[in-house]
Amino acid sequence: MAVYNVTNPDSALTAVEFTPVAEGNFSFFAAKSPEQKDVVKKWLVSELKQTIIAETIVKDKPVFVTRGDKTKDEVIGLLNAHGDTLALQLTQKPTDTWKVVTMLAVPGQGMQLASSMMRPNRKVDWGLFAFASSNLLGHAISWMYGSQKSDDTNRLHFVKQEVNRNLAPHLPPGQTLPEVNDDRSSLRDEPLQPSSRSVRVNAFLRENSVKVGELCLRYFGAFALAFPTNNWGAALRKLKSGAFKEAYLAGRNSATAIHYTGMGSLTGKTIAMFAKVPDPYDDSTPHSALDTFREKYAFRLGGWIEAAAFSAMTWDALKNPENKIVYRGKEYQNYLSATGAGLFTTRYAVRHWAKYGEKEMDMNEMYAHVTDALAKMPADKLAQLTADTAADITNHFKDKHLNYSDVYSRLMDDLYRDHHIALNNLGTAHEERLAKINRAQSRYSMVPARNLMDRTSAPADSYTDLSQRAVTNAPMGIGA
Repeated sequence: MAVYNVTNPDSALTAVEFTPVAEGNFSFFAAKSPEQKDVVKKWLVSELKQTIIAETIVKDKPVFVTRGDKTKDEVIGLLNAHGDTLALQLTQKPTDTWKVVTMLAVPGQGMQLASSMMRPNRKVDWGLFAFASSNLLGHAISWMYGSQKSDDTNRLHFVKQEVNRNLAPHLPPGQTLPEVNDDRSSLRDEPLQPSSRSVRVNAFLRENSVKVGELCLRYFGAFALAFPTNNWGAALRKLKSGAFKEAYLAGRNSATAIHYTGMGSLTGKTIAMFAKVPDPYDDSTPHSALDTFREKYAFRLGGWIEAAAFSAMTWDALKNPENKIVYRGKEYQNYLSATGAGLFTTRYAVRHWAKYGEKEMDMNEMYAHVTDALAKMPADKLAQLTADTAADITNHFKDKHLNYSDVYSRLMDDLYRDHHIALNNLGTAHEERLAKINRAQSRYSMVPARNLMDRTSAPADSYTDLSQRAVTNAPMGIGA
C-alpha cells in the first residue's frame, strides 16, 4: 500500500494511505488531532467528494476510511493544490545484525583456518583447524536463518481473545464467535502433504538456529581450541584409568593463552545456553528475576566473555614469539591469526545487538479468526467494526510497524475471498454495488466475482445470510 505523509505542519491531516483499486480510489485519511476531525471530515465530503465508510482511531489519531470516484493521482493533486503537500513514505528494511556478525566472522575464521595449516615444519594446528572449521559451518547457519524463531502461540491466543471480547456485544442472537483455540486458517489451505526430510530439517534449524550454529557447533570449536583433537586419544586413555588431572594435562592445548581462550569461550557459551526468548503473553507462571536475566542478559553476557577471551588470542598471535606461521619458506609472526582473532573479537562485540531468538505470530491464523468473527456481525455494523478491528490490530502490533491500510485491506480481501462479502462496495446504492461486482473480477478474490443480481436486498440477519448473499442494501457510513 502507498503511504504519504503530509509535510505541511499547518495541515489538519498527517497522512494519507491508498489501497490499489481498479477504478476510483479507496483511501485512508488521518487527522492530526480529535479536535480537527470535523474539519477534515467536512472537507473530505464537500471538496474531495469522498464517501466516508467508517471512522476510527489509529495511534491516537482519527482515521477516515473513504472511497471515491477520483483516482489516487487526482486525489494527490487536489491535496497538493490545497496546501497539504504529500511525500511518499519510504520504508527502510532494518539491518540484520546476524548478517553483520557473519560478515565480520567469516573472513576472520578463514584467516584462522589458513593459519592452522601454515605452522613451521609443515605441522597442522588441529585445535585451531577444528575451531575454525566448525565456526565456519555455524556462520553459514547464522547467515541463512539469523535469530531462531518460534511460534508465538500465547500472543495469538491473546489477540483472538481481544477480538472476541470487542465483537461479542455486536453479535446477533443465536450466533457464536470462533473459539480462540480453533485452527481457522487450516480450513482455507490445501490438505497438508507429508513433510520431507529437508522440510523437517529446515523447520528445526529455523527454530534452533542459534542453539545449533551459535552455541553447539561453536561449543565444539571452543572445546577443540582448549583441547586439540590430536590430543584426545592420549587424554581418553588417561581418563579411562581414572587419572583425571593427567587426562586434563594430556588433552589441553600446550599454548597457554590459546587454551584459556578456549576455556573462556566455553564459559561464555555455557552462560549463553541458559538464554530464553521473551514471551510477555505467557501468563502460565509468574515472571521471575531469573527469567529477566535469561531473557535480557545471559546471551549478551556470554558474548562479552567470549569477546574478552578472543582478545587474549589476538594478543598471543601478536606477541608470543612461538606463535609463528611459514609463508614461502620464511617464518613470520602470526599476523594472520591476530587479524582473524581481532575480527572475531569485534564480531562478539557486535553480537550484543543481535537477537537470541524471536517469537513469530501466525498472522494468517489471526486474520482467519478475525474475518470469520467479522463475517458474523450485523451488516449495518460491519464496515465500522472492520475499521475498528483493523485499528485495534494496528495499535497492538506497534513492534511490527503495520500500516493501517494494509491491515484493513487484508481484512477486506479475506472477507471477500472467504465469505463473499464485498466490503469495498457496501457504502453504495444496492443496484450500483451489484453492477460493479458483476462488471469485473474483483481484485479481492482469487476467483471470479459471483452473480448477485438475483439475490435479495434485505439486511442480513445472520452469518449464513451474509455468506450466502455477500452484500445487502444496508447503509454503511458514519452514524449508520
